[in-house]
Amino acid sequence: MAGWHGGALLYREAESFPDALAKVRSVTASDVRRVAKRLFDPRRAHLIVVGEPSSRDADESRKKLAAL
Repeated sequence: MAGWHGGALLYREAESFPDALAKVRSVTASDVRRVAKRLFDPRRAHLIVVGEPSSRDADESRKKLAAL
């Protein structure tokens, strides 16, 4: 904590908790989707299923992943 606060004081003014919380709450689902599309490549994604899913469950998961 001390290191973080020291760095914050050196490089920028410390942000208050209410201000930081307001920024977090202002993030929309659309914002998250936009950033995820830029960062994640669905062609490199892997689907891991734990347990014994039905083939229908696996097919639905593949379709959802392909839609990303």
